Amino acid sequence: MPSIDDLRSIRSSPRKMQEQYLVDRGIAPYLDDFNFPPTWRRKDQIDWVLLGDPAHLCYCGSKAKVGSKWCGLACKNKDPEVRSHNASVQRSNITRRMSKMRATMMSKYGVDHVSVLAKTEVELMEEVGAYRVWDCGHWKYLIHAC
Repeated sequence: MPSIDDLRSIRSSPRKMQEQYLVDRGIAPYLDDFNFPPTWRRKDQIDWVLLGDPAHLCYCGSKAKVGSKWCGLACKNKDPEVRSHNASVQRSNITRRMSKMRATMMSKYGVDHVSVLAKTEVELMEEVGAYRVWDCGHWKYLIHAC
């Protein structure tokens, strides 16, 4: 029977999660003795053994990841507790974020708000001699090197 530390080590390494590695070390037969549902992968089986509690479920009802309360990031962001925490954090630092935005606008364009600009971003970049290129799915500006 493998120890919990062995299972944690195996679970943290994709190379050790290969079926042949598990068979060679006697872990696959150990997991087969549990009679897990046939749809469960080895990853799910090891997670169940590590958690020790089959009721460790995510907010959505599926199995949570090891060491987490959620099954994934999308589910975490839907959790009402996380949403309320994020909203309170955003409300608490709004003055700092706005002052940083204004300082950036002042340093780059000489105005404290974008609506004060008389020119568009493209016109401003043409003024300094930059041209816009499409690179790997994003627009970016390149300065002419003379």
